[in-house]
Amino acid sequence: MSRKSRISHGNFLYSGEDTLKAYTACKPYIRYVHCKDRTFEVHAGKTPKLTANGRAMYAIPVGSGCIPMKDIVTDLLKSCYDDTFAIEHFGAED
Repeated sequence: MSRKSRISHGNFLYSGEDTLKAYTACKPYIRYVHCKDRTFEVHAGKTPKLTANGRAMYAIPVGSGCIPMKDIVTDLLKSCYDDTFAIEHFGAED
């Protein structure tokens, strides 16, 4: 029996991994999805979170950042994924 797990797209970016490669490797084990997006564009007045290698990134609404969220969600749905999608705005100030 395979172990099922959750996937949170923003975590791959934080650790410096290629989001699509990491998603593809994890896809057979996905049970539910936390959709979290990020951007490396500077947002004046906002406090960035630093990636594992020290790069500043900012929380941004899901679908408007640098994570290919639409491609990932579309692929999951085409693969008959029928479980949970949670929208996560972790790290946002408001």
